Amino acid sequence: MKNNKGQALVEFVIVVPILIFIIMAIVDFGNIAYKKMRLENNLNDVVTLYQNKDLEKINLLSQNEKFDVSYTISGDTTSIILKQYVKVFTPFLNLILSDNYLLQTTKVIYNE
Repeated sequence: MKNNKGQALVEFVIVVPILIFIIMAIVDFGNIAYKKMRLENNLNDVVTLYQNKDLEKINLLSQNEKFDVSYTISGDTTSIILKQYVKVFTPFLNLILSDNYLLQTTKVIYNE
């Protein structure tokens, strides 16, 4: 009979780093999805404030939530763009997504 005491340890050492990487990637993608949802909700607030011509509250909101706001006025429409960077922590995933992943959301409104 052979001695198989070290086999489980070797399998454990091979599998655990892969599982840790997968769990970290899931957490990063969840964080990105959460930040995207928050950015879209903030965009709705910014559009409401823009229509009420309350630019001071927009600047205050952008400072508190740490996103950039830009406006593009073209004829009868205005495009409001919100941008925010999300830090990616998973090793090697930051090579694919970059260290600071850019989230961007846009809404076009009609000028009355």
